[in-house]
Amino acid sequence: MKLINVSVVSPLMAPPEGTVLAIFAAERNYSPEYDSSKILKAAMRYAKKYGVFTVPERFVAGGFLCLCLISPNGELIGVQQACHLNMDYRGVFRRCNEITVFDTEIGKLALFVDVDINKSQVVKQASEKGAELIISSQFIQLFDFYSERVQQAALNISSSCNLSMVSAVSAGAFAMNYDGKVVCEFTEFLPQTLTLSLDGKIDPYLLSREKQLLAMHSDKLIYERQE
Repeated sequence: MKLINVSVVSPLMAPPEGTVLAIFAAERNYSPEYDSSKILKAAMRYAKKYGVFTVPERFVAGGFLCLCLISPNGELIGVQQACHLNMDYRGVFRRCNEITVFDTEIGKLALFVDVDINKSQVVKQASEKGAELIISSQFIQLFDFYSERVQQAALNISSSCNLSMVSAVSAGAFAMNYDGKVVCEFTEFLPQTLTLSLDGKIDPYLLSREKQLLAMHSDKLIYERQE
């Protein structure tokens, strides 16, 4: 069984011991383009100092809203631009058309920028390219935030493509394994270190009846499970 320790931390906070992949919390909407170079250089120093794969906060580059993956050596592995934009960003940023899956020594990783996590076609594309873990970073304004919104996106992923996912949502974290098991309910208590399985690829037709119901009636069942 392939297991990795992923930590969601406040930007530049030292990762807990045993962390393999550090993801910075989405504490603001994004880093503006004039500040992006400084942010990325700081993230590269961080990755090299602690010897961890690092996904810093979202930033703007070339008119795109972006995420990137940095190696434990402090080198840039790749950049993912947003495929979809929320209403506030349309007409402000450009969009890309394709998700890239980064093949690393810890697994095949896909970066989801902002609302891409809510788009089934993007999830499907990542799955078809062999992704094992989805890393999402999304900032949601407080007036528009509710934890069930985060869980709904994760349920859609696990029920349709059986991928593990970890999400840095605003100043918090949420994670779910490929089998639909919640590893971390949404929490703003950081850092959070999560052990995720990358074994995925269950035949969706073999899903339990409970999971099928979760996919169909998730909003109702989320409340029932919490009671």
